[in-house]
Amino acid sequence: MKIAEAHRPAFEDSGHRLLIETEQAFVLGDQALLQRIAANLLDNALVHTPRGTTVTLLVRNLAEEIALSVCDDGPGVAVEDRQRIFERLVRLEPGRSGPGYGLGLSIVEAIAAAHGGTASALAPDSCGNEGLAIEVLLPSFKDQNAGLMTKASARRRGSPGFE
Repeated sequence: MKIAEAHRPAFEDSGHRLLIETEQAFVLGDQALLQRIAANLLDNALVHTPRGTTVTLLVRNLAEEIALSVCDDGPGVAVEDRQRIFERLVRLEPGRSGPGYGLGLSIVEAIAAAHGGTASALAPDSCGNEGLAIEVLLPSFKDQNAGLMTKASARRRGSPGFE
């Protein structure tokens, strides 16, 4: 996944470790918005975990969906805050002095919903660690000859695409 590889230098510079495990996946949608999902999840992990944290990006084909997950072995999020982190302007740091505006995960959730998907925080051990795991489920596009379709390529194929 190109967006994850583009983040690798920032992870290395900050003392984080980035692992990427992907399967070939096809999703009908706006390529820039779908890439924004991965970028926001990776940015969140980079900013909100300490030096030395391992962050894993996983892309898996499920029966009718594609699962994109970003998991880390950082400090995690309290159970009672797992749904709150998707609300706009929510920041869990008590001092609110860290970077960001509390919009990243709400944007992820909105983009997923616009593509017929969902975003959720999973149980900490779902990726084999005790940190935070965010999973985005998107409907799988079955025409595997088409690849990731953008609005423009969908129009060329006679499909209305994602507006």
